[in-house]
Amino acid sequence: MSLNFILSQILVGGALLSNLASFQFKERVTVLRVLTLSVVLVSAHLFLLDQIAAGFLTLYAVLYFWVSTQTTSQKVMLSFMLGGFIIFAFTYSSYLDWFVILSTVLTLLSIYNPNQRRMREFQFAGAITRIIYYGLIFSPVGILLEATLLGSNASAYYRFYIKKGAMLDF
Repeated sequence: MSLNFILSQILVGGALLSNLASFQFKERVTVLRVLTLSVVLVSAHLFLLDQIAAGFLTLYAVLYFWVSTQTTSQKVMLSFMLGGFIIFAFTYSSYLDWFVILSTVLTLLSIYNPNQRRMREFQFAGAITRIIYYGLIFSPVGILLEATLLGSNASAYYRFYIKKGAMLDF
């Protein structure tokens, strides 16, 4: 095992810890702020694994996560999507990068959605996309990170929207 691989797994492990907490909060802004820390660590992890497009698109996510704490404007979301596609076009190196751009689009649809329930539903799809991607690039802790995020989100979704007596938010 290379040093870069070991370091990458340690960094994504730190992201895992912040993700464990993220979806246990109900407030959209709090969820997004905790996820921002995770995004920085995941980006570094991807660069260490020589996943350049994924590293840059994930680093770009820091900016759109931060902005999303201030607005849910669809125009802002579309401008970030355009920026994501530009980064994708300049850094594309393999079919694997398509998983990353799909994840970017799903994440943007999530975080710029003012409906908290819909935000979580788009996050489900994004997490599944990233689990497949991490499996393909062989990042075991990356898979664990996304599986944990998926489980944490599902737990909170159940508590907030399905559990008997929960107020539905359509």
